Amino acid sequence: MIFRLAMLVALAGMAAAVTPEVAVRLGESPASVPDGVSVTSSTRGSDRLECLREGEWSVGSLEVGAPAGDGPLALRILGGASLAPVPALVRCGERETYVRNAHREGADVVARLPRPAAGGHDHYELVDLSSSVEWKVEPELLPDPRDTDPPGNRRALVLIPADDEPTTRRPRDARFAPFGVLRDAPAYAGLLAGTKPYLFHYPAYRGAIENGAALARLLRALDAPRVALIAHGNGAAILRHALEIPALKRRVDAALTLSPSTPPALLESALGR
Repeated sequence: MIFRLAMLVALAGMAAAVTPEVAVRLGESPASVPDGVSVTSSTRGSDRLECLREGEWSVGSLEVGAPAGDGPLALRILGGASLAPVPALVRCGERETYVRNAHREGADVVARLPRPAAGGHDHYELVDLSSSVEWKVEPELLPDPRDTDPPGNRRALVLIPADDEPTTRRPRDARFAPFGVLRDAPAYAGLLAGTKPYLFHYPAYRGAIENGAALARLLRALDAPRVALIAHGNGAAILRHALEIPALKRRVDAALTLSPSTPPALLESALGR
């Protein structure tokens, strides 16, 4: 009896921990909404999103309201994949940000959303990337323009930036700016004798798992004898998923995350192995 009661308590706790799900078909009344949550939607998207690139457009919008709370909300856009076969979800506000976990699940588009601040409302746009010029650009390794020599038998040093927006419109050298603490260090020129630096350029609205797998594929094709990885900000998630691939992990002899306060001496020491 005591065991049965303990199981019931445990199951009740698990049920309470389940993320509440909002299910809605755009332009219709929600199919299911947790207590206190409100959702309105439309199949008319905005044509004023600043983050959109050529061939991308919004196909619908949602307004989500919820009382203050700690946990996220699970969103399911029923039939969303028919509107956005290659979906992205954009959270609008003072700045536009991609919901990086949004993805297709069968005929639906699903995502985990943070609760609106102070029990307010958040606005989202469902974007279709099927014809996106940016989406068609495959992830690539860009050689550091300061090092024009062939890689030879040098170790590959891959810099993984934290991109909040797609980067195809930025000059190539500007993409290396977050890694200035390393590239501007006096020892950087000496480091190049045994290291060939690259920057991992990737579409930011693809998930960290997909981008991590793409990085592993690129490094496999590069066939460098050893690999060092340095991630900045959200690039650390890509680094983590790339290291879950055993074939790459065996070749990595240094994996670091970078912040503006990282001492150049620490980087030089870690990369000098």
